[in-house]
Amino acid sequence: VFWDTTSGAEKSRISLPDQMTANRVLYMPNGKRLAIAGNIKPQFVKFDNPAQQSSFRAQMQDVGRITLWDLEKNAAVYHMHGHTGMALDLAIHPGENVICSLGGVVNGESEINFWSATGGYRMGRFQGHLRWCEAGTFLPDGRLFSGSGTATTPGELKVWNTEGIAVAKGFDAHTKFVTSADFHPDGTCFATGSGDQSVVLWDFERYLKTGFVAKRILIGHNDQVRTVKFSPDGSILASGAENGTLIFWNPKTGERIRTIQVSNDKGIYSIAFSPDGKRIVTGAGKWQNQLPGEAKVWDVASGKQLGELSGHPREVWSVAFSPDGQWLVTGSGDTNIRVFDAKTLQLKNTLKTPTGLRCICFAPDGKTLASCGGADNDSVIRLWDAVNWREKTTLAGHGAMIFSLRFTNDGKTLLSSSKDGSVRIWDLPQKKAVQTAQGR
Repeated sequence: VFWDTTSGAEKSRISLPDQMTANRVLYMPNGKRLAIAGNIKPQFVKFDNPAQQSSFRAQMQDVGRITLWDLEKNAAVYHMHGHTGMALDLAIHPGENVICSLGGVVNGESEINFWSATGGYRMGRFQGHLRWCEAGTFLPDGRLFSGSGTATTPGELKVWNTEGIAVAKGFDAHTKFVTSADFHPDGTCFATGSGDQSVVLWDFERYLKTGFVAKRILIGHNDQVRTVKFSPDGSILASGAENGTLIFWNPKTGERIRTIQVSNDKGIYSIAFSPDGKRIVTGAGKWQNQLPGEAKVWDVASGKQLGELSGHPREVWSVAFSPDGQWLVTGSGDTNIRVFDAKTLQLKNTLKTPTGLRCICFAPDGKTLASCGGADNDSVIRLWDAVNWREKTTLAGHGAMIFSLRFTNDGKTLLSSSKDGSVRIWDLPQKKAVQTAQGR
């Protein structure tokens, strides 16, 4: 309802669709639009995951929705879904184009979501409060101040650093989906592979200095590029494709060095260089046909096959050398992580998981192996002790299968990306053998 501030009389009102209730309404800085935080019944929510929709409907729990309303057109610009609980408050970022919504589940955990006011999509999500958030505001420097609690629990106040929520720059070149990316070891450039059959080299150093996005498109594959990886010294960029071809490129000139036909009937899903850069291992398969997987080791200098890691009844989604070069580990669709001696290529250990493996990676110190499953009903990350090969920690928070994992250089933080549309940053447990950590 809009009121005349002089007379106190009602001027007009908006009827929100889908029986939406309004908990908080704010003018956008330009005064032409409203940001509205409210809730709707589950039957009006469209979930990507049908199981999640059934769960919400069964609980009959109201679900938060953020609406951006155009006052001149008297119509919704965007309805933004993504809250798992209710939306209770709003805050507008000083940069004007980011909307923050706060809420959560009754007597449950909180959620803080960030939305693009220009694109209508969720940009990020924070979790950390023990109870739902009912209030939040931005400080002038862009930090977020939030409060949570209930009538029967202690209150919490937190200050969040929101730097990085907004996209700094879009890098456009591919005409289809991007499947993989990797930074050069010196950080000056990065490479991406795509379903458009191309590999693109991006000059990141030049962008940081000038703001100009310089790129080189590498053409040579005849099928979608599944994976890209730089050698440890950065002298070679390797790319693997769905038709089983592995190409070595010179990242300085963009010239093709060598092409290896790894498989005639399977796609290359993963590649990894040995720490000394002399060998490369390829993981391959054909998940659509459930064919046996292949993991082969190649000599980088000559392109000749040195051996094969046998025993994969299903596709090999991920391969990794330990940082010290002692172990070669594979993650397969048959629910097994296999640990091989990197010198003899003999199987040394097998780690069982509930579902097929999608990704594995070592922490920089080589003491921890992270793995994630390849199914929506196994959306947790498992951390394994790489000395005794026992599971020591699980990280729960994603709502669907996880596609990729990456440790930061100091090994204290793990990043994960998921089918649920989120990238999560995990502060890894320290000095505790078994616990479950929540993502933020």
